[in-house]
Amino acid sequence: MKALKLLAQPAKLMRRGAGGIDPTGSRLVFASLDGDQEERGAKILESFLGCPVEPLRTRTSSSNPAAGLIVDCQTANNFSDLGALLHVAVRKTAIRRGGRLLVLGAVVDGKNASVDEAIIPEACEGFIRSLAKEVGSNGVTANLLLSHSQSSGAADVVLSSVLPSARFLLSGEAAFITGQRVDVDTALFQEHPTGLSGQRCVVTGAARGIGRATAAALAEQGCGDLLLVSLKKKKWSSRPSTH
Repeated sequence: MKALKLLAQPAKLMRRGAGGIDPTGSRLVFASLDGDQEERGAKILESFLGCPVEPLRTRTSSSNPAAGLIVDCQTANNFSDLGALLHVAVRKTAIRRGGRLLVLGAVVDGKNASVDEAIIPEACEGFIRSLAKEVGSNGVTANLLLSHSQSSGAADVVLSSVLPSARFLLSGEAAFITGQRVDVDTALFQEHPTGLSGQRCVVTGAARGIGRATAAALAEQGCGDLLLVSLKKKKWSSRPSTH
């Protein structure tokens, strides 16, 4: 009996259908260097995610633990600003067990990037990998979401381009994804701003297991038409999504 008491007690993960951030009752916190951008960003996220999102500046020491923290580092022009933002955001926001921590950044591709613009994303990646180890014991995930563009753009535009990816990393489906850097092409979002709506997807092995779960998830996300392939029968079947 004594040996059993010494065994590690892992934190309960916020998985899909088990108290994840998907329910509308979850509350998130959004942090940014720019006060106006923090207010606008919180409203954009709240509208897209369908759950309450409050600016970091409105939180007090008596605020309840948040389901997740989103830190927008787009406007950080140097390491001092970046370090101050990340330190204040993480220290001021108590994240509940099994919560989410997501850092947003922007990568300017090509010769248009300044020295700081080229280095800051790498610094964010190192920070996230280190932080993921610290918060992992509480079942909290920490990831970096970077938007790629050819030139520096408006913060609101960059934020809007990563919303679908942010929703996934904040959801219960991403309970086992942590310490990762995820790169998003802004141009791709502009070509398909509605996500899977009206798109055609092909799923192999959809009769059971992972293939079946993948097909169901695509339908839930609004996929317009699913092509299901059964390798055993070597026969194609197509059905329109009911969502």
